[in-house]
Amino acid sequence: FTSIELPVSVEAKRPYESTYVALASGTLSHDAFGSAATTLDAVLTVETPNVSYSCIGAHGTLASGDTIWKIMSRTRLSDAILDEHARAGVGGGARRRRGCPA
Repeated sequence: FTSIELPVSVEAKRPYESTYVALASGTLSHDAFGSAATTLDAVLTVETPNVSYSCIGAHGTLASGDTIWKIMSRTRLSDAILDEHARAGVGGGARRRRGCPA
């Protein structure tokens, strides 16, 4: 995320944390993100029992035109969780996983 500037007050030193990364192609889910799903290119949040990821960001585009979404989390996300947030697109929504740390 290159267009975000944080205030100095949040720049605290802290230990590194392991992060899992999942890549999904397609579109963001309207069920999860409502009408904003078609206009979002990034979602930043805090993981809670109801939110299983730290951030979701557009990471590129496939030849089919599908967006590649990079989903970061503190734990490995299941296919079911990925399906709740990203829907298969023209290319079928193929998914790849990367282990931690990201």
